[in-house]
Amino acid sequence: MKILIIGGTGFLGSCIIKRLETDHQIAVLHQGKTNLILSESVHEILGSRNELESVKEKIIAFGPEIILDMILSSEKQAIELLKVCKGIARRVIAVSSSDVYEAFAIFLGFLQGMFPPL
Repeated sequence: MKILIIGGTGFLGSCIIKRLETDHQIAVLHQGKTNLILSESVHEILGSRNELESVKEKIIAFGPEIILDMILSSEKQAIELLKVCKGIARRVIAVSSSDVYEAFAIFLGFLQGMFPPL
């Protein structure tokens, strides 16, 4: 199966890539700011998460069946993702841990506010 991972350069994304690359064709869309150590079988698509339209042709060329977005953080990004990828992938999966980090930042005193409800 062909899987495009958006923002797969962090802790979780890099682990997901390593796990999936043995059984699937993987492409990673990232800005190129992180020095990734990828196997030769993993494709790289350089571009900005906030400018998906600019890499749409590269996404189409890879032909993902699934798009896994590791850095989706706003409604605007979700709308753009669905618009750009309509008719390309059968599934779009959003993974986010921002709620966890917000609560942790409040706990540490970096942010003011109430803990988000569970």
